[in-house]
Amino acid sequence: MQNEWNKIPVSDRLNDRVNETLAMIQTDRRKKRFRRTVLGAGSAAAVLGGVLLVGTDDPVLASQIPLIGHLFEKVEHEVSYKGDFSKDAVWLLTEENAGEEQNAGKEETGTVQDAGKEGAIQDNAADGTYIRTSGGVTVTIAEMACSRDAVYLSVKLENEDGFPEDWNKIENWKGYQFAYDIIYLDAEAEIEGMDDVFAGVNKLEGKFEDQHTFVGVIRAEFGSRSADQKVELPDEFRMKLKLTNIYSNIKSTETEMVKHPEGDVRSHLVQKYEEYPGEWDFAFDINLNGSQLETVEIHKTNENGEGIAKVERTAYEITAEPMIPESANGDDYLTVICDADGDLLETQGNIEVYQIYGRNTDKVYVYLCDYVEYMDHLKGYYWSKDYEEKKQTKTFAEYLDEHALFGTEVTFH
Repeated sequence: MQNEWNKIPVSDRLNDRVNETLAMIQTDRRKKRFRRTVLGAGSAAAVLGGVLLVGTDDPVLASQIPLIGHLFEKVEHEVSYKGDFSKDAVWLLTEENAGEEQNAGKEETGTVQDAGKEGAIQDNAADGTYIRTSGGVTVTIAEMACSRDAVYLSVKLENEDGFPEDWNKIENWKGYQFAYDIIYLDAEAEIEGMDDVFAGVNKLEGKFEDQHTFVGVIRAEFGSRSADQKVELPDEFRMKLKLTNIYSNIKSTETEMVKHPEGDVRSHLVQKYEEYPGEWDFAFDINLNGSQLETVEIHKTNENGEGIAKVERTAYEITAEPMIPESANGDDYLTVICDADGDLLETQGNIEVYQIYGRNTDKVYVYLCDYVEYMDHLKGYYWSKDYEEKKQTKTFAEYLDEHALFGTEVTFH
């Protein structure tokens, strides 16, 4: 079946997007059925022996801090959730605080910093809070950039024994089409004191510098545990992040026999993974006052009560809040946003959160579409092989003007 799928002719742009989407959902699918190899420091004791808090009074480590503090610059424009994060980043590790004495085991209180202020430094960086080693892997979180939708973290993974070669798909997988590698994470991220809000974390995108070092970006997107409740965050809060497993797929597969509900047993080809279980705990004090939020109120609908309430733009994302009838199901709708040129914006982690990097979003075209109609028919216009030719007479935005349930033009000043 896989070979037949590969024979289906599709445009390069669509092929890239399909593969990227499959990669993004792979984490959920692998939890249902997979085989993994546990890797680590060589023994169960090394894996289960807890977390080593790395101090920053080590002169060797201190000499590396200036480089650690500029990880965003290496990958921020190559991952799927792009942005100029380095311009607004809070530096968690710098040469200035590298030599300060650590306070291992103490619950850090920290000092809240303005996430929109370039070069801001969190005061609790000096005690090693952002460098953790467990299971043979050292995780360093060097910088943080925030918006009202998500927190972006620059991350370095290091392993003296080296990571599996198959994890470096850019170099070792023939036909791999992305400009970044993906490492998956089992993680829990919570907002302190807010049980109804969480921050979704399941992967790290970036590149291998060598077999021992990976540099990437985590996007922790804020969400509500209640489907009908919007996320309302205070201007200042603390986010805790706990990683319990670092893993990725390898080329090997194996056959697994699975009993189906009908009672018959069938064979399935299962992707194999290699993993590093451990515990890496971090905490971040966040201030959203500098998150550059712009809001345009719309509050217009069609005759059926379907429309757009407002559009919000941060430094990295743009979103639209739909208006639908009380009796309608929100899952039946999809908000779609095009840039000033009428081209579809890329998504930023979530299907209805759009990326603004490298695009003109001072003016955007915002639509509310029927979900099934958009997925089955409308998006095909944009992803067609000859779109660049077709857009000369009709852009995707103009096409949606004719087919969307509701559309409006929004200008940010």
